[in-house]
Amino acid sequence: MTLAPGLDMTQRMQTVRATASAVTCQGPQSDVAAASLSFEGAGKGACVPDNGVPSGQAEGTATWITAAQDVPASTVRGNFSLTSEGWRLDAVVVDGTFKGKRLQASSTHSPDSIQAIGQCFADGLKEVKGTLGTLNVS
Repeated sequence: MTLAPGLDMTQRMQTVRATASAVTCQGPQSDVAAASLSFEGAGKGACVPDNGVPSGQAEGTATWITAAQDVPASTVRGNFSLTSEGWRLDAVVVDGTFKGKRLQASSTHSPDSIQAIGQCFADGLKEVKGTLGTLNVS
């Protein structure tokens, strides 16, 4: 996930962009083997006291991977958060496959805390890397 202008000691609006791939998908269509997810959003945050971006709005695309056929992508819209543990997206599919369904995804990350603290004091924490857990559609 990238953040602009970057988390520092002043709470300010952040633009976030994230891209992730899920090897485990749970949902209403059993032939979906995997998915990729990308979203962009905005929310206020800082290194201290927020320890990230507590809440923001996001919109993105989920691409579904099946063994048998091409499945149209989905447009998703909802809320995200970024904490010291990872990010979370809780959205609704507004167009495409699974329209009207709820999509939830989260990642975990373990940034080097010394480096992250240093970035907060320097030019801002602008990127965090992580691992996407299960992507759920219900």
